[in-house]
Amino acid sequence: MKYKIPGASPAKRAQYAFHGIKHTWKNEAGFRIHSSLGILELLILLSMKAPLLWVLLLVVSASVVLCFELVNTAIESSLDLLHPSQHELAKVAKDCGAGAVFFMSLVSGAIVIAYMAQALFWH
Repeated sequence: MKYKIPGASPAKRAQYAFHGIKHTWKNEAGFRIHSSLGILELLILLSMKAPLLWVLLLVVSASVVLCFELVNTAIESSLDLLHPSQHELAKVAKDCGAGAVFFMSLVSGAIVIAYMAQALFWH
């Protein structure tokens, strides 16, 4: 892939973005898993006829999870290029990226659990 040219058109920038998403979908199981979990969580809320605010809260949190997955892939790919051999600081950076994804995925799951608990037990 050619390097990006400064001042690229919005269409070209969108093309680069979609290439990154496609690459992550193809190469990162975590991205596919979190995409599937986000859809499942959304279907749960929709099937329970959750208010729009709960649905939007879930959509935002699930989207943040996927954004963190994309950033984590960028970090890991860059570090693999810069430090092909194991390096302790590279490991820390990769672990922190994974931690961000994990933490936000817990938040996303907690939103669904909170709504279900509220709807089933405190209705």
